[in-house]
Amino acid sequence: MRFNYVGTIQHDRRKGWCEELDYPKKKRQARTPRGSFRMVVAKSNPGLVAIMWADNTIVYFLASPVVVASTTVRRRVRSRPLSNVLCPGTIKAYFVGVLGMALVNAYIIHHYVWEKKPKKNSHFEFLAQLHKELVEETEASFTQSCAPPTDQRVPERPVVAHREHALTQTTDARLNNGVQRLRQRQCKVCSVYKPEGKKRDGTSTYYCVKCLEGKRGPITLCNKVRGHPQNEGFTCSQIWHIVWEHGELAPTASHIRDRGLITE
Repeated sequence: MRFNYVGTIQHDRRKGWCEELDYPKKKRQARTPRGSFRMVVAKSNPGLVAIMWADNTIVYFLASPVVVASTTVRRRVRSRPLSNVLCPGTIKAYFVGVLGMALVNAYIIHHYVWEKKPKKNSHFEFLAQLHKELVEETEASFTQSCAPPTDQRVPERPVVAHREHALTQTTDARLNNGVQRLRQRQCKVCSVYKPEGKKRDGTSTYYCVKCLEGKRGPITLCNKVRGHPQNEGFTCSQIWHIVWEHGELAPTASHIRDRGLITE
């Protein structure tokens, strides 16, 4: 196997399990020291081990690769301070990143979303599909970046539009569940970059007073970086005023419309 795996297993549901590891009870008996463990290596695959670990309950693991060295984990006993409990080195890797909890939460969300479907994936089917997709990932999946190419890097000094085109925050307000909030409108730049079929994208409470001249409605622009393609380091205001020269070079085949203000 060209990947590492560690996880608990229900040994009584799997054929081929080593019976030498079976413990007579589900819970650790007093005669068995807490932290003791046994480990066997698979004959067909020397890189796979089966482990029985005596914590408060008996835990069975399958793991790859083989980690022979032992280590300790912190455990709390009733009315006593924390103590170190012996465990196989593989066990400690099982809790790295709280991955087990993330997988359980992922399946809960998956089950909730697909609750109305006539046939839902079982927990096993969900984990098998997730495992398959993770194994199929390549290095490119983790090295892709949205950073601009070297010939389009953002200048070290921030680019500022002309003072006449400074953004102003609207004073237009509306009631939302009894709370007065500033009215947000569709950003002119975000409307160009929004995915096809998406009704609404970035909104803002800022607009350009200078660009309002001769227009039916305000030129609403985001005062933050949205990471738009080829302009990742610019705010929407900088794209509109500098890259598109105050909207004169704005793409014509876009969703921009000259909306008038609502009279109330």
